[in-house]
Amino acid sequence: MKLKIQQLHPNAVLPIYANPGDAGLDLTATEVVKINWFTYKVKFGISMAIPANYYGKLVARSSIFKQGLIWLANGSGTIDSPYRGEIMGIYFKIPLLSKMYKVGERAAQLI
Repeated sequence: MKLKIQQLHPNAVLPIYANPGDAGLDLTATEVVKINWFTYKVKFGISMAIPANYYGKLVARSSIFKQGLIWLANGSGTIDSPYRGEIMGIYFKIPLLSKMYKVGERAAQLI
C-alpha cells in the first residue's frame, strides 16, 4: 500500500521502517510541547492520506521503557482515513523518573 504523506514542518522526517520486516514505520519528533507538569504532546510534522476503509495505528516504540514514559492511556491512537491533520502522540512523564523524547528522536511507530 502506498500512502500520500505531506511534510508540515521543515525538519519533518518521512516515516521509514528501521529494519526489513518491521511492522511499524518509525516517526521522528519535530516538536515537543509541554501541556502540563506531566503531559507532553509530541508532534511528528507530517500528515497523511490513509485510504478509505483502512486506519493507522499510532503506537509506542519498544524503547519507551528506557525513557520511563507512559504512552496514551489506551495504549494506541487510531487515525481514521478521513483525518488529514498533523500526526501527534501524547506522553505522560513521571517526574524525576523519566526523560522526554527530544526533537529529532524516533518517538512512535505507525502501523
